[in-house]
Amino acid sequence: MPYTIFRFGSTNLPAYKTTTDVGAGQINVRFVDLPDGGVFDPHGTDALRPTGTQIQKRCTLIDSAGDLESQYRALRALFGTRAILYRLWAISGATEWCNARLMGFGASRTAKHINHLDVDLVFMMESRSWFPDVQNDDTYYDLGVGTDDLTTCLAESSDTSNIILYYSGNVDQTAVIFTITALGATTSVQINNLTSGYSFTYTGTMATGKSCVIDTGARSVKYDGADDYAHFTPPSNHEEWMRLVPGNNTFQITLTGNVNVQIQFYAAHA
Repeated sequence: MPYTIFRFGSTNLPAYKTTTDVGAGQINVRFVDLPDGGVFDPHGTDALRPTGTQIQKRCTLIDSAGDLESQYRALRALFGTRAILYRLWAISGATEWCNARLMGFGASRTAKHINHLDVDLVFMMESRSWFPDVQNDDTYYDLGVGTDDLTTCLAESSDTSNIILYYSGNVDQTAVIFTITALGATTSVQINNLTSGYSFTYTGTMATGKSCVIDTGARSVKYDGADDYAHFTPPSNHEEWMRLVPGNNTFQITLTGNVNVQIQFYAAHA
């Protein structure tokens, strides 16, 4: 088995005689029939993710009669709740998580089996992907040293700089947080992912030391803690605001001023 579902919230799930659903779910696409045959795919070449995936785990509770009842009651109390669901990869030992809700709880036993109880758990995976425990946090400095020094890039290419961000996930990630901090008076910042073709622009006037935080997953724009959608222009040719693709992503940053750019995200996995 490549991985097993082992914890829901703070509760470790039974590990005896387990059978875990390790499939990827299904994708729902509304194809349009064409008059000459075939169908039209409205999503074009875009990769799609399941809208919701059910994950089933069959396991057995085993203990003394009294403790077996306690285990059963504690597990049953989770029915209907929403928490973080964890999976453990067998070979690498890596753990990943997603948001899920316990939608189904089944149990069966026979009268002669007083020390074990078969349990069937069904989770609805609410996240579009699985995520590692650690969030990626990369900062590209205008006034710094090393390979991430935007000052050097700006000196070489006027008001445009390219940075390369490596994305270790194996599926696209659209939830990215950009924190743009002005090191001097800044009036325009355009961030363009040349690899995926996603670009947005912020044209608000930023005072020295102030930050604009653009969360492409939550679709929020805040300057100095207050909403500022008026100065934000999202991509004109995409529904999402940003997309990271597996491997190297080359970002072109065009600006009027001087900034630090912090990029935060979780690497998404199927």
